[in-house]
Amino acid sequence: RGVELREGDTVVAQGFIADIEWETVPTAPTLAEAEAAQTHYTGFHTHVFPRCFVCGPEREEGDGLRLFAGPLHREGLDLAACIWKPGPGFALADGTVDPVFQWAALDCPSFFGMHVPYDKTFLLAEMTAQLAAPVAADATLIVYGWGRRIDGRKHFAGSAIATTEGTVLAHAQHLWIEARPG
Repeated sequence: RGVELREGDTVVAQGFIADIEWETVPTAPTLAEAEAAQTHYTGFHTHVFPRCFVCGPEREEGDGLRLFAGPLHREGLDLAACIWKPGPGFALADGTVDPVFQWAALDCPSFFGMHVPYDKTFLLAEMTAQLAAPVAADATLIVYGWGRRIDGRKHFAGSAIATTEGTVLAHAQHLWIEARPG
């Protein structure tokens, strides 16, 4: 039915085909909006995981995705958005981005799209993604995230990868859990 990632006998992560009801993906920000938003990325000033493969500012070009999703407020919806130029290091032989890196790109922008207090710890508990179309590794892309709803310590978010014309190529729904203090 799926796969498991284990450390010894401990299951660390599971993956399987999910049958869910997808929520509507917000319209992609424009290239100009995403460029402006990423200049205000919180992680430039303080970062819990500065070497994060996806959003760590201490990663070098090609050694991480370097997705710096900054706040974007529009039409009653708070987003976080940035530009992504994957490059050949993240491509398969056909020139498309390896799905592993698409999944990674859909991760952290959802957290920053929730606009939660950065002094609290949140853990990604669940992520369901739909890779709808090939993502060209030589393209300029817009990656964005948003909060969906909150239920106690459960924070529901979403993220997407889109072309600069606004075509959504991949999107995900996430469940983040706010860790208890201490």
